[in-house]
Amino acid sequence: MKMLAKIAPILFCLSCITHIFAQTGISDNFNDGMLAETWKSTPKYDIQEVNNRLKIGINAGLAQDNLSLNVPAIDLSSNAKISLRIKSGADCKLKIELTDIAGNITNLSPVEIDIKGDNITTPFEFDFAGKFKQAKPKIADVDSKKISKITFYFQPVEADLMGIIYFDDLVIGVGGPTNGDPNPYPLSSNIRLNQLGFYPALPKIAIVKDPKNPSFKIATLPNYQVVYTGTLSAAQKWEYSEENVSIADFSAFTTEGNYILLIDSMGRSLPFSIKNKVHHTLNKAAIKGYYYQRTAMDLEEKYAGVWKRPMGHPDDKVMVHASAASELRPTGTIISSSKGWYDAGDYGKYIVNSGISTYSLLALYEHFSAHYDTINLNIPESKNAIPDLLDETLWNLRWMLTMQEPKEGFVYHKLTAANFEGKVMPHQHSDQRMVIGKGAPAALDFAAVMATASRIFKKYDKQLPGFADSCLAASLKAWKWARKNPNVLFEKNPEGVVTGQYEDKFSSDEFVWAANELYITTKQDSFYFAVPLLKSYSVPSWPNVAYLGIMSLAHHKKNLTSKADTNYIKEQIIKVAGAYRKEANSNSPYRVSIGASFDFVWGSNAVIGNQAIVLLQAYKLTGDKTYLTAAISDLDYWLGRNATTYSFVTGFGGFSAMNPHHRPSAADNITAPVPGLLVGGPQNENNPEQGCSFPSELPATKYRDNWCSYSTNEIAINWNAPLVYVTGAIEALVQQLNK
Repeated sequence: MKMLAKIAPILFCLSCITHIFAQTGISDNFNDGMLAETWKSTPKYDIQEVNNRLKIGINAGLAQDNLSLNVPAIDLSSNAKISLRIKSGADCKLKIELTDIAGNITNLSPVEIDIKGDNITTPFEFDFAGKFKQAKPKIADVDSKKISKITFYFQPVEADLMGIIYFDDLVIGVGGPTNGDPNPYPLSSNIRLNQLGFYPALPKIAIVKDPKNPSFKIATLPNYQVVYTGTLSAAQKWEYSEENVSIADFSAFTTEGNYILLIDSMGRSLPFSIKNKVHHTLNKAAIKGYYYQRTAMDLEEKYAGVWKRPMGHPDDKVMVHASAASELRPTGTIISSSKGWYDAGDYGKYIVNSGISTYSLLALYEHFSAHYDTINLNIPESKNAIPDLLDETLWNLRWMLTMQEPKEGFVYHKLTAANFEGKVMPHQHSDQRMVIGKGAPAALDFAAVMATASRIFKKYDKQLPGFADSCLAASLKAWKWARKNPNVLFEKNPEGVVTGQYEDKFSSDEFVWAANELYITTKQDSFYFAVPLLKSYSVPSWPNVAYLGIMSLAHHKKNLTSKADTNYIKEQIIKVAGAYRKEANSNSPYRVSIGASFDFVWGSNAVIGNQAIVLLQAYKLTGDKTYLTAAISDLDYWLGRNATTYSFVTGFGGFSAMNPHHRPSAADNITAPVPGLLVGGPQNENNPEQGCSFPSELPATKYRDNWCSYSTNEIAINWNAPLVYVTGAIEALVQQLNK
């Protein structure tokens, strides 16, 4: 949100905390969710309890106004101080006035501070000692023993004030219990851990920045009984954040329950759980994130909840762009290319990015079908006889099939308008949509996905007659076109088109992937030998997909023909995983795989996710738990054990991303974003957005939770894909271990 600078004073009253008052003071750490029920938002400002803080949304041009509830009188005579932590996106002056039960106000001697709009959380203290006097409307003493209202005035420095201000750890007087909570420890952002929790029998670690004490404690919630103590490791410096960090390892503690981690002289962590299936709900939400990205259908309230929306982009009248024209479909031809998922925070649909995304979901089902056969996601297809995970992939597979030119067999590169949309809901966008471009990478990604879909959906022929055969026929057709046209590439947008390029200057990796998937599905050795096997593989990404083929070969190793070199396949899987296992288990001060190579690029959260997928394939092949624990460490990174302290998944964790670059979440007038979406994460490669500053230029901390930062805070289907696979695979594998 843009921060401007000159308004009339903004006033509201914070006397709405009756549920936490004490006779000599009150306090609130905004951790109990009560404000959602107690505060009433107005068109002039919005007050919410979000991420364990009071979030104050201020609109431009706000005139003086107030919001108040009565509280019993508070005695501040022995401790006339108010302390709180404030984070602001705009420069302003904050003045506080106290009102006693008779209506007298402490306005003779203003108690005020200047707040910098630097988005840095800063502690402040207001001392009213000797300042209990009223100047107007008449001179009077303010009764310090019977304070009944606390009023906060935000005054601009130069111009209109607009944006977000956060309060946390508010203490008035001696404070008393915080939300009825006897815990004396303040929340410390220097204690970083998985904000959801841990499996009882598997490793559990937290990272502590600049520790002030060599020991730590695990305490129960809600009564804060200490049940485990441990010693922090020696501090190490992480080069990517330039932090000195220690490890709190409490793996030996296995009792299920809800806890916090405490460190004397520092504070407490966000709450977490120890339990089986600790990531089950997250996995379901990550899959359902794709439902929220569906085009061409209404999202009904019974499935979408508050994120319901009208149908956007039916795509039944899509124009063929000159770059995609053929003899059968010349420029300007109107075709139908309905269904599919919006690719990211924008409303485009791209074949090359759909390739790795759709495959990841199909592979998850293929690898753990028994786990997913009964999981209900509450989507429109939930009552049919097909598993919901596959039903969701079908929505995109059916769109992908429409993107194949029917005569020649090539595949259109993308379906978008000429320009990106504004910050609008899908149904509010009306620009002409077009199929644009073609190339061997798109055709081969399509061929690989359709070959995979064909073998998976074959057992559902009764429910989907002919679908599996249609997928295989489409795959073969695209393969044949690519073999004839290997040097046809989509290297840049046509003139006048500025939507995502997803350019790819090489098709060799796509040939490897597609050939292997067709070999597995058809069992024809000619595909296995159609392209040479690689000497080495790397972590997959949308433009580098060769590893996906070797991953599929490894899973099907027992059913391959005699021509396949299964020893080579296993060696390659283990070889790729080796460096990431070492980084996560010993080298990294944060105990995560990211950093084994310079990985803080655009979409770094997908990079670490795909590294975790590589680790999980090695675990599946070898049974060596060190690969599994390394993958779980990477999951911990997503959920808060990182240098930004954020959980990067919307809706999950005590301090999660709230303002993703995602048009529906920004335009729907709902405070909470669509849940289950993984944001891109820190990146130090290219931050092109204008007017969007970062709290740090260091690779691991160059992240901003703001709509403006599409380079770090956008969502994308190829970023959610590893979130789905990793959370789902870990849940399934841990359940297998527990049997």
